[in-house]
Amino acid sequence: MDGQVDAGDAEALSKVQAQIRGRNARKGDAVLLKAIAQNNYPQLEKLMAKGSQPNPECLVAALQSPIRAFASLLVANQNSWGVDPKELAIWNDIIAALNPKPSEEDEEPEPADVESEEWQQQLAEKHFGEGTKDGVYVVRRIAKVGIYVGERAEVNKQLDEPGFDAQVSSREGYGVLLSPQGDVYAGQWLAGKRQGLGAYCYKNKSTYVGYWKGGLKHGNGRMVYADGGVYEGDWRYNKRHGQGVYTYANGDLHVGAWFTGKKHGRGKYTSTQLGSRFVGMWRDGELEKASVKSSDGATFLSGFASKQKPEGDGAFIFPSGAMVKGSHKAKFEFLNEQGEDEEEDAKAPGQWTGSEISDADRTSIFKMAAAYGGGSGILDQHKKAILIAPDYATRGTFPAMDNGPICSNLKELCIEMGLVEEDILILSGDEATKEAVVGAIETLAMSLGPADVAFIAYVGHSKYLLDLDAAEAAGEYDPATTELEEGLCMSDEALSNDDLAELIKKFSEVSAHLFLWLDTCFSGACIKTPMPNFCAISSGLAEPSKPEEGSSRTSAFFTDNMTQWLDTSIRTRPGGVFTYQALYDGVIAAQGYATKREANFQMPTMYCLDPDLESYKALA
Repeated sequence: MDGQVDAGDAEALSKVQAQIRGRNARKGDAVLLKAIAQNNYPQLEKLMAKGSQPNPECLVAALQSPIRAFASLLVANQNSWGVDPKELAIWNDIIAALNPKPSEEDEEPEPADVESEEWQQQLAEKHFGEGTKDGVYVVRRIAKVGIYVGERAEVNKQLDEPGFDAQVSSREGYGVLLSPQGDVYAGQWLAGKRQGLGAYCYKNKSTYVGYWKGGLKHGNGRMVYADGGVYEGDWRYNKRHGQGVYTYANGDLHVGAWFTGKKHGRGKYTSTQLGSRFVGMWRDGELEKASVKSSDGATFLSGFASKQKPEGDGAFIFPSGAMVKGSHKAKFEFLNEQGEDEEEDAKAPGQWTGSEISDADRTSIFKMAAAYGGGSGILDQHKKAILIAPDYATRGTFPAMDNGPICSNLKELCIEMGLVEEDILILSGDEATKEAVVGAIETLAMSLGPADVAFIAYVGHSKYLLDLDAAEAAGEYDPATTELEEGLCMSDEALSNDDLAELIKKFSEVSAHLFLWLDTCFSGACIKTPMPNFCAISSGLAEPSKPEEGSSRTSAFFTDNMTQWLDTSIRTRPGGVFTYQALYDGVIAAQGYATKREANFQMPTMYCLDPDLESYKALA
């Protein structure tokens, strides 16, 4: 009958339609790949808007392109993931259940309990049919660990015996992971962590495309935020760090230096709302001093107090070339005011004292920019030191040891490198109690900010302690079985590894550079695993070279010691400057001076999260 198709014709028609769809898909992929190869982002965006669907090959090509926006666009498209359609449908149902949409009455519905057996059974039957057991397992796996499609590390069957048939090795190489919370990552893996180049699409639709290290954004990358803001530049352990450009959602633009997530250092900020450009120095996210150019041609040079208000010594230059300088308090509204053409009618905004109106020339503008506006491009770096040198008057567990000479050496070295004497605190002899040392270090951390340098040197003995925290956590204490931890011996009691870890954390919280110089046999876990967004460098005796507990050690052992090597290596550097980089280079050079002796081998050992310190060289 008319309008009806028999079974044979329907099957043939279905095959033809499938072939047409396949040809169109391949053609579409080829067009998308061509746009990527030609770095033609507008064309790619246009094709995607018209419905072109990228395949996984397109996403791989986008990741290899120098234009990060390609991968930002494609990683959000599910066709580019290469995931099994049924598993993808299950994942989408799980994400929808975790993020239910508000009802018409604007009521916020409760997320589903996707881990309940009943809910998982219902979802499995929806996709696999009633009574399915294998389907339940698939749903449970996706709800628990998500979906991974990609390469894995090779398994050495001689060394790694699988625990069960389904066991797989860690993710390694290229792969796509759909997390059970809704995030998606496509890119390189190493030992189960994101490492190398990759694209990440967050569940709030923000995207990051760039380099990763140990599962964290690290290196050069581009982040598109959910509000429309875009940052492209350097990253360090998930923080904007180094040189970068941030385009805000309202069109404002900041180009400059960043430090652990905040504007810090020289930068240029363009405000679309004010029609002004700020060129100056930022500290810890706040504008410290700047040269401000307004839309009418006026220039304002000033330091900035709290809440971004111009205050202090500065200068205001009118479009006509007239200038007033002195001390002032100004409101930000001056950026929107129109300057007067006539010099005699000109009036600088805010309250000014100390100067009459005069003519400005290029020379004076240049000098004032360096003085008031941060034109020199140098951000003051606070540098402070604590030198700890207990004296052990009685032999007791340890030999008596006079650390005075070494401590004096360190003080002279700090002063020679540019540290002022008032910023060097010495705790020696009986003053080096645990309470005094902890209090001094906590006070030092509170006085520092991003990129500031703290040099903390300890010269003395260390010892093993009972790890009472671990014993208490286990609910028992037995001297025969309780594990040991290390401690630094102050004049009264030991500063344990855990105590030192808490102190290190305080410097991490303010993003300051902490340099620990430990001329001792201490090599605790707290210095072996420095925290992200901060770099602790420590130098102590390497584990194999530690003397046995209770061994005879005299002050003669320290006649040629690590501190003297550090002193020698830094003093031989041309134009010594007290920076984190100089200290780092000093340790590297000191390792070259180390020689093996008959008694004990004392060698500086470097513990540092980033051994090359590349991300610090611009600011440190």
